[in-house]
Amino acid sequence: MPLSPMKIVRDEPQQLLVLETAKPGVPVGAFGCLTAGIFGLVFGVPCVGFVVSGFQPGPDRSSLLVGAFFVVFGLVISTAVFSAMRNRTRYPLRVRVDRYASELEIAEAGLLGSGRTLVVPLDRITRIEVGSAMVPPNVGDLASGILVKGPKSGVRLKVEWRDGENSESHALAFSVDDLNLREEVADFAYRIGRAAGLFYSRVLRSDPRELEIEVTRERGPGCEALPVIESPAEYAHDRVLAPALKAASEEKVPAFAPAEFQADLKVAVWEPRREVRFRRPLGFAAFGCLPFTLLVLLGPVVFVLMGRVDTSDEPAARWAVSGMAGVFGLVMGLFAMAGVASGLPKSVTLDWAANSLEMRGVIRVESRALSDIRELELKCVRTYRSGGKNSPSYHTYRCDLVGHLQRSEDGKPSLVLVATNEFREDPATPYRISLPLATELAAALGVPRKVTEFS
Repeated sequence: MPLSPMKIVRDEPQQLLVLETAKPGVPVGAFGCLTAGIFGLVFGVPCVGFVVSGFQPGPDRSSLLVGAFFVVFGLVISTAVFSAMRNRTRYPLRVRVDRYASELEIAEAGLLGSGRTLVVPLDRITRIEVGSAMVPPNVGDLASGILVKGPKSGVRLKVEWRDGENSESHALAFSVDDLNLREEVADFAYRIGRAAGLFYSRVLRSDPRELEIEVTRERGPGCEALPVIESPAEYAHDRVLAPALKAASEEKVPAFAPAEFQADLKVAVWEPRREVRFRRPLGFAAFGCLPFTLLVLLGPVVFVLMGRVDTSDEPAARWAVSGMAGVFGLVMGLFAMAGVASGLPKSVTLDWAANSLEMRGVIRVESRALSDIRELELKCVRTYRSGGKNSPSYHTYRCDLVGHLQRSEDGKPSLVLVATNEFREDPATPYRISLPLATELAAALGVPRKVTEFS
């Protein structure tokens, strides 16, 4: 990512749109490369000295081999990390859509020659997709003294074009100065489409957080003519075209894809208004971890076994050894119990014919009437994970589908029906895979649906 958001430097409606980085500089990924280089240097130099010393009179062959191994190991790790980070350090310097020159240009900078400039003739472009995106914090946020917690709003741009008989594409994400509203994303899409000489647009997705629009050369199902643009963009004053406001106000959510839903409970049956079932089958962890749960008894077992040995002269040793064994066994046994619990079968079933909501575990079964659900909430949860000595801190993101009840006989005002997996530094995936689920299920239940943002 660049040190600052992209800025619209030229906007001649329907002819030219140019975005540039105000303060280009070192991308965030370069710091990873620098770390890798330092690691290789600090790790490798002493080992090189170790190897050289092996060539002195009376060399120690074992020291020579060990030193050589660590040198190779350090170089391999450094090279691998450096190469991986180098491939991820491209960031956009300039995006230009120019009808005067009849070309689209995307210039990207990178580390040690990894940047490139892509130029595509406008008459070869078949479609451009513009959508909301969550952009990770960058160096500019730190340099300006702003502490950013998690990703921030940005724009995703995907260009597709013909190259002979083949179809090519290029995608990138970046933030744009003052562009932080969904209707502004739609307005931006229309401006790019007009400048590229495309004629039609279609809303692919419009929900409480995200908006995706495609602009195309050919008219397809659901497409409308691109609006005429007469004035430059004014995102600093939140002024957009009327069709952009319409695109953001009319909700359009893609159909739920059960196979793409990533959660502990898998979708076993998806027939809204008849039956919906989430199920976790009996897993291997339940069997594999079961023997290790007996470690909770390790302390008493060691105490009894040591009692069979004559330890009358050192009774404190018996207590000390059995105590340490007990603590170790208790910790490991509890971890094993958690593993067993994660592998036990569980299911959540919504049955419209029986008007029942059943949450079944191995020991406990909880039943409710479906008509007791008054609202479905898609609760987006962000969790901070503190790192250790050698690992950085990070955030994880997930979405819980919560059913709020009309009446609560057992004191529970709501129930978590299903939750997505946790995604590290990725708030977009759990939201995108769970919003269609919440939308279709709420419609089938005839109750409102609301979305709670990450907190």
